[in-house]
Amino acid sequence: MGSGITQLGQFLWHITPALVIVLGGGFLVNRFFVRKANLGLLVDRIATQLEVLSSDCAEYWCSDQSELGEKAVILEAKLKARILHLHSLLRVVEKKYATTHRSGNEFANQILDLQQACTGGDFEVAERAADRKQFMKAVTAIHKLNTAILEKKL
Repeated sequence: MGSGITQLGQFLWHITPALVIVLGGGFLVNRFFVRKANLGLLVDRIATQLEVLSSDCAEYWCSDQSELGEKAVILEAKLKARILHLHSLLRVVEKKYATTHRSGNEFANQILDLQQACTGGDFEVAERAADRKQFMKAVTAIHKLNTAILEKKL
């Protein structure tokens, strides 16, 4: 009985360094490569959402209310929903992939600027004329946020 335990102990003694190396390697691969790949996918998703938001802003802000009719209400809801979705995705980036000590506030000002630019001006006004200046504000805010999030990917 004693020799079986001794043989098991010797076996574990010889295999332990290999197990430690495999587990340590798995941790390092996850920490540096898989995590970065997941961040890249999330950033790509945010960039796609920003493109769609830009398109919806162009349709909304470059058309008169009379041209859009009932579609204006749908576009207004889509704009607000996309901004909320982007805000939640950016919170995930801030929470999981924070690179600064002030995590949680990295994109706060930019999302506020984006929301103000996309839903400011004559947003949800019944008799609204096309407002290309407001559209340019929205596009500027979208591109600033897109640049900031792409920097996270690199």
